[in-house]
Amino acid sequence: MKHDSRLLLLRSLIIVFIAVSIAWSATNIIDFDNGNNEYTTGSIASISGGNAIEGSSLVADTRNAAGTWIQFFASKPGLFKPNTEYTVIFDYKNIDLPPDSYLHCVIRDPSIGDSSTLKSINLPDDTGLKTRKFTVRIPDNTSYSLIFFMHKKGLVSIDNIRIVEGGFVVKRTAKPDTQKVQEDAMPPQGPKMFSIDAPLKKNGPVLSAADFGADPANPNNFEAFQRAAAACRERNAASLVIPKGRYYLESMEDTLQFANLSNFTLDGQGSELIFFRPRLKWGWPFFYITNCHRAQFLNIAIDWNWEKMPLASVVTVTATGSNGDYIDCRFTEHERFPAPDAMPRDLQALDPKTMTVGFEGSSDISECFQEKMEWLSPNTARVRLDPKSKSYGYGRFLLQKKVVPGMYFRMRHFNYDMGGLRIYDSTQITLSNAAVYSSPGMGIFISGDTHHIAFKNVRIAPKPGASNRCISTTADHFHANNSQGYLLFDGCDFGFGGDDCINIHDNNFYGTRTGERSFLGKHFRMWATPIHEGDTIEFRNEDLSPAGVQAVIRSFSYDAKKEECSIEFDRPVPDGKLLVCFNRRYGSHNYIIRNSYFHDNRAAGFRLQADNGLAENNRFYHNQMPAIRIETGYSLTSWCEGYGLTNLVIRGNTFDSCNTVGNEEHGPVIHMSVFRKDTSSPDNKSPYPIFSDLLVESNRFINAAGTLMTVSSAGNVTIRNNKIYGEQARMQTNAKRSAVYASYTTNISVINNVWQASPYVPAPGLIYESDTIYGIRFDGNTVKQD
Repeated sequence: MKHDSRLLLLRSLIIVFIAVSIAWSATNIIDFDNGNNEYTTGSIASISGGNAIEGSSLVADTRNAAGTWIQFFASKPGLFKPNTEYTVIFDYKNIDLPPDSYLHCVIRDPSIGDSSTLKSINLPDDTGLKTRKFTVRIPDNTSYSLIFFMHKKGLVSIDNIRIVEGGFVVKRTAKPDTQKVQEDAMPPQGPKMFSIDAPLKKNGPVLSAADFGADPANPNNFEAFQRAAAACRERNAASLVIPKGRYYLESMEDTLQFANLSNFTLDGQGSELIFFRPRLKWGWPFFYITNCHRAQFLNIAIDWNWEKMPLASVVTVTATGSNGDYIDCRFTEHERFPAPDAMPRDLQALDPKTMTVGFEGSSDISECFQEKMEWLSPNTARVRLDPKSKSYGYGRFLLQKKVVPGMYFRMRHFNYDMGGLRIYDSTQITLSNAAVYSSPGMGIFISGDTHHIAFKNVRIAPKPGASNRCISTTADHFHANNSQGYLLFDGCDFGFGGDDCINIHDNNFYGTRTGERSFLGKHFRMWATPIHEGDTIEFRNEDLSPAGVQAVIRSFSYDAKKEECSIEFDRPVPDGKLLVCFNRRYGSHNYIIRNSYFHDNRAAGFRLQADNGLAENNRFYHNQMPAIRIETGYSLTSWCEGYGLTNLVIRGNTFDSCNTVGNEEHGPVIHMSVFRKDTSSPDNKSPYPIFSDLLVESNRFINAAGTLMTVSSAGNVTIRNNKIYGEQARMQTNAKRSAVYASYTTNISVINNVWQASPYVPAPGLIYESDTIYGIRFDGNTVKQD
């Protein structure tokens, strides 16, 4: 058998390094030469010397197999001890893989299925011999297995599986009475300060919405406000005044549009605009600012008409089907539910103590329900699972094993349907003393050639004092993508929404070279990833490292049905079975978020995926998932976001009881990682430092659910002068709780941080994977007894 001698030598050195540098108490080895019975294989796999890695290997060939996920290996239960941390190492070789296929491995309990997954990893599609390593902690049962799948068609081999107690993880812990040390002289500085221009004075008229028929007594003011907005444009108005009141606006699909205005002010004088629209025109907002420059929108709130259609409802479970095919829900806020045609989009578990989403051990039920509910009484409905839905199996498992009568959920009736406010192709815009109390979709969404936008004292949260308002926005509170950046948030309050509080990114896309200057974008959706002739595309490799080529689009042809885009460039496209593309036309960089409150929402507080950011003096409370997610990646079937990040400062914030569900590896308050091919596979890290120059200083971390921060695919990270305290008991122990966890990182400094002694924090300090970390400074960290 011929081998690549360099790769085999490297693999041998790795094995020797492991053996001599780390003392392991037990090792299970599966090498397919000794014929042991510690595993089972599928029909598409065979132990063979052909295409082997070494001697005999397990070779899986799905090129003629049916199905999307094809299991071909599972270790028998019993190899993993309960409450034990393991390092799993194996060799693999991708012999023949199309770009949309990949080798996939998981650690899970086969008797339970997807919901028990502890690790889920996609293996890169590069050909040749590779070695993969990951760590996993097994909870309190012995039924977990290592399982390999093929996603779609391909030919692969695996060998030399080592399941080892312990592994590469090294701990450096803070000690009592440690003295502070000198800090680095030049940490990251964050973005340069910028300002947002106010409207210039002009001689245009001052208009009143009342002059166009707007009246709080009218049942529908939509056409009156349309006339007022049109007059502002046609007469080059200096301002529009809305006499204070509550105005109802209803349309079939039209939006209230303020377009082509400059040096303009809208003063709502404390008014509320209450919108309603049937379920039409997905994604189209109620309020649309487009091609406006130096404009401000003051003292105004927009809201949704909950009397006609609640956006979400609090329900309690009264029964479930014995085979998990339905759930009966009582709508606790109503004697008679006002909208019996409402859809059950998903069920998000509510903490019965706080009645907010996200608590330890909770599970949401989503993407598996039929659209129509069966009404058993005026406020009780039967919600059936849809056997055709992609999450049908998981939904049945939850209803059979996890959901019991008396549990509370928030049922969303909308998701990414419409939106509150959209700002497009506009510059120097200020929203001040404004609010989005609720919307069926995102609260505020910006994109296009939009830049220099200020949000001052903006509230995206339920109206104070309003009853039966369990949600604000059904999707992100604020969302920016494919924009030009320069965003300022000051004194804001975002909470109770159905997704992230702030999401800032630009969308990437992936595909393959089809000719010298030709490229085929796959899973390509023009609405998500707009391109134009003349745009400059930077090519990245599968691991997100630079491919060394930037090229200009000369022409393209888009096939919406196939979700493919054929692109011709001005120069040769780099080689590679799979290439990731960053469109440098866009850059949602330069953002300042300060003095604001982000709380009680589903998903993350922030999702930051663009350069030059400052998050300062904010409070994060009870975010369901990490308070801050720093990510970049691509999925073969879902979203593709981010161009990496450099120069981010996180300073002076308070993180209180964040990531309540323990989302992501080690349950971090701040999560940093890439995702590749699959958004649900958190361990697909890249050695390339696509995140660089980050400073996390002078923050308070209170009652962290897991690690303070996971650092990965990063370079030059400084974590200093933070205070960590207030941990409370949780159902599951976490040996890494309130520590920093690092892997695939170059130059990390953890200095002058103070931990309060706690029985729930066994290792205050830095925990890292020694074989993927280069350049560590751990100094001046201490533990206080009170």
